[in-house]
Amino acid sequence: MGELIHFVATWAEPVCGPHRAEVAAAAQRLGLSVHESDVDAEPDLCRQYRVLNVPAVALQGQPGSRIVGAVGADEIVTRLSEGS
Repeated sequence: MGELIHFVATWAEPVCGPHRAEVAAAAQRLGLSVHESDVDAEPDLCRQYRVLNVPAVALQGQPGSRIVGAVGADEIVTRLSEGS
């Protein structure tokens, strides 16, 4: 099973917090687990995926799959499925 990386920040909790449910729903539909990455705790991972804004999601091992913004589960699934 692959992972969907959810890039978040404690200082952006008002946006990142509610987005967790959308990411979890998308991951479930895609058959993935979720790895939540705090951008301040994992700066190297953020650089690897070129994450400059939160929230963001990406498929593990695929930096080009990055989706930035608090998008819904349907859009996450659609965009990541199109990129497969």
